[in-house]
Amino acid sequence: MIEPDRFGNSFLLPWSIVRLFRTLSIVTSFRWSTRPMGLVVAVAIVMGAARAASAADDLNGAGYNDRNVWAGYREPPSEVVVPARDLARHPTRFCLRLPPPNQEAPPTGHGTYTPAEMRDLARRTPIDLTPGSWHTLICYNIGENLPYLITFAVWNPRDPTNGNTTTIENVEAYARDLIDTPPPMVASSPPAARQITGLETWFAVASAPTRPRSAQAGPLWATAEAVARRVEIDPGNGEPRLVCEVDASLTTTLADAPQLAPGCLRHTYTAVDRRTGVTETTLRAHVVYDVYLTTSDNPTRRLADTLTSPDTVIPVTIREIQTVLR
Repeated sequence: MIEPDRFGNSFLLPWSIVRLFRTLSIVTSFRWSTRPMGLVVAVAIVMGAARAASAADDLNGAGYNDRNVWAGYREPPSEVVVPARDLARHPTRFCLRLPPPNQEAPPTGHGTYTPAEMRDLARRTPIDLTPGSWHTLICYNIGENLPYLITFAVWNPRDPTNGNTTTIENVEAYARDLIDTPPPMVASSPPAARQITGLETWFAVASAPTRPRSAQAGPLWATAEAVARRVEIDPGNGEPRLVCEVDASLTTTLADAPQLAPGCLRHTYTAVDRRTGVTETTLRAHVVYDVYLTTSDNPTRRLADTLTSPDTVIPVTIREIQTVLR
């Protein structure tokens, strides 16, 4: 909603946001920084005596991620073998996001907002959650009436509080980053150095098994599991890429692979250098994994992401059949 000020000028923000910045009485002295997350603005806050508020009031229930409000802890996530799933939730910090202030409407006047009123304001105020969008980020220690941080911050869904509070999103991202997807092992028949035009080649791909990885911060925990979904092979000579859904070939030994390779892991080279009858090229293969998450906020296993292993790179020599028979 666009509201006029007392001079008849129109503001670009909801009137409640303008009132907020009037309440905070932000002093217009700025400090520019080159921190990776973007522009950081140092502001001085002058507030009247705040009304008393309970230490955690509405943050012990569903308020961990409740429409522009994120509650969490000071401690960073760390890897654990088995997460502790029954710890009581007592968040120590929360942050909220609001649209940035209207630069053309400097705040004036006085008033106070309690932390609970600030959370309510954030829940009622739409913000743009497109990655890279700028917001005003305001953070509190629970039990204190004044924020310990007011700044501008870019929106990153993996880190909604810009590193100021450890939330479930931080723990999820940490667990996903623990997943290791090494390059696959690749074998072919005929071998890569003895490819012949017109002769079908069978490929086999084996990937090392991945294990679930877990992370925890306070009562917040997440377990990430990578499941091989498909194999992609670039034969290397400009011919179409092979894309094959994973089947039993990924769990066999390479010695058995030619007999167990699925039909889609077959390729016939057809083109070579016409002048020499020989082409030297490079084959590349990788495995795409689905990443499933189970978390303290959602104990139902769900598909959350995909990961691609690094490429296995193999030199390939292709000869025309007439060249081999000479």
